[in-house]
Amino acid sequence: MLACMRALAGAMEAGDQGSHATTRALRQAIHENAYGLARYAQICQENGLVPIVEPEILTDGGHSIETCQAVTEAVLAACYKVPKG
Repeated sequence: MLACMRALAGAMEAGDQGSHATTRALRQAIHENAYGLARYAQICQENGLVPIVEPEILTDGGHSIETCQAVTEAVLAACYKVPKG
């Protein structure tokens, strides 16, 4: 997920929308990671454990605070929107 976030941050910082395929792949990677975290939480709860779900979003790098905010919002929104299943 970290490589995905760095790639997304790099594209956003450059103001580059990138190819639609690249953007779609990055968004898909975010979704898949969010789904994995949700599945982990579900398994923990089914076994009487309290899950700690914390998507790792690194803030270091040469990108701006605005880019960091946009990436953080995208990741957190994906985590909150994973359908319960």
